Amino acid sequence: MAMPPISDIDTAVIDFYKNGSPITIETKDLVLRSVQENHLGFFQNLFTDPVTMRLYTDNEKRYEQSPDTWKAKQMQSAAERVATFVKRWTVDKIPFSGFLICKKKDLSPIGFIVAGFGNKPGQLETAFVITEKEQRQGFGTQAVYAIVRRYVPALIANHYKLFNEPLLADKVPVNEVVATARLDNIASMRVMEKAGMVKIDENPNDWGQVRGVYSYKYENPPLV
Repeated sequence: MAMPPISDIDTAVIDFYKNGSPITIETKDLVLRSVQENHLGFFQNLFTDPVTMRLYTDNEKRYEQSPDTWKAKQMQSAAERVATFVKRWTVDKIPFSGFLICKKKDLSPIGFIVAGFGNKPGQLETAFVITEKEQRQGFGTQAVYAIVRRYVPALIANHYKLFNEPLLADKVPVNEVVATARLDNIASMRVMEKAGMVKIDENPNDWGQVRGVYSYKYENPPLV
């Protein structure tokens, strides 16, 4: 499969702001690509793999209760997630959306990552899933670092440069990205820490599992 042309992240962000063009982000081993409708099949396979999903929020407990019900709801969740990502990229023209994570050497998809809205105005939230087969190879670290330390800063800086006003999320300048990981998901917590995120809280979900909350702060408008 031929590699698509890859622009530097500032050029890609500016082109999105001006023309709504899909965004591609390159790391050492990965290519992150704006989620498209034809990625649905991969998302459905990913979301219905109980081994890959076992440590993500409540999937483990729901699967134990009823594998068939879990799979049906996961299929629905995958479809809704893809539809939301595509709408944000193509209709709403907002950059808080999802990326397909692909290996650079052959562009095979191995997961996804999102820089979406958080629970508070001005807050973004990132989350990622990588297939079990491709875990423990540093891909999560590269993807999260690219979003937290490269993509969001590029969004903030270039928005201000182009429009002379801060980038907003829910009518407030973007000032933070957060992420959560179950306390038994040690690998994910290490990924957050390697991206420079700091643990600020712990909270339980409805299934009694405790999650660590990680944060990274931004200057917006950016320091000149």
